[in-house]
Amino acid sequence: MTFEQDPANEKPAVTLNQSDHTASYVFRGKKFDLPGKYSTLGDAIRDAERQCRNMGWSG
Repeated sequence: MTFEQDPANEKPAVTLNQSDHTASYVFRGKKFDLPGKYSTLGDAIRDAERQCRNMGWSG
């Protein structure tokens, strides 16, 4: 059985590079770099989710 994810509910996949404190995320199959520096993954996730909401994500 295969489950397809609803694009409206798809969460961004966030990655934090701890060596240089940069972050990026994949959303709807596209990679985006977050501006600025991040000390925690939680901060990066918060900003990625904010950007995704601006692109129509309802999560």
